[in-house]
Amino acid sequence: TSLYFYARELVGVAWTVDGAVHRPAHGDGSIGHLRPAASDLLGGDTLRDAVGSSGVLAAAREHGVRAETFADLVAAADSGATARTILDERARLLGLAVADVADIVDPAHVILAGAAFTADAAGLRVAARTIAATSPVRRDIRGSRARGTITRDAARAVALDPLHRDPLNLA
Repeated sequence: TSLYFYARELVGVAWTVDGAVHRPAHGDGSIGHLRPAASDLLGGDTLRDAVGSSGVLAAAREHGVRAETFADLVAAADSGATARTILDERARLLGLAVADVADIVDPAHVILAGAAFTADAAGLRVAARTIAATSPVRRDIRGSRARGTITRDAARAVALDPLHRDPLNLA
């Protein structure tokens, strides 16, 4: 089994079991409505508020970091301790959320996708360390190699899943 955890502005999960994409009975896999872990830097009542790109950028601006886009914030982190601290806190909160979901779903593999992970290599390492330190189960944790097209690719995979599972019985 594999758990795909996506984070950018939205936060969501999908998982595969025996090669098939699991479809929840209700909803679309979004977990942005969950409560985030406590944080002194990133606020909000929901995970999306705390770790979504717009919330993180707003927090960065509140702390004096000039960044209009997530790429700007990552670039600012190369030379600014405040920007790096904010990104590391986002990665920590995401790592805690991933560990919680992984402990429930119990996948063999965890794939971290979305700009929160793919555009910030240092943050990806923080998230992976947080998952490993928090979850009692050791899992294969990987960053997605997909860049920029992850949402389209994920949607395509879900849409084509019935065809791949049973191509002759698709009505």
